[in-house]
Amino acid sequence: IPEDFSINTSTFTELGADADTIELRRDVRMIERNPQKYCADRCVSTGHCEVLEDMFHLDASEVVKFCTDCVLSEDEEPCDIPQEMLDAELPNLSLKP
Repeated sequence: IPEDFSINTSTFTELGADADTIELRRDVRMIERNPQKYCADRCVSTGHCEVLEDMFHLDASEVVKFCTDCVLSEDEEPCDIPQEMLDAELPNLSLKP
């Protein structure tokens, strides 16, 4: 992940309130604390990318591409962040390519 790239979702709580709320909260917390772990363990490995899909209105393939190219990449080269992520109007969310 590029050195100056950060995701802060501390006030992003309106993802849903159904039976999966506990798992949803865990995933949001994982994105906040360790986006590499979320991308590797939840998204790329299992295909469960719903949190980022819902946050940024992306499809699963776009989220997997973001995770592999930006979050999990060991390159310090800039990556292509989907425009939807850059345009997102979420409180306390900072995406810096």
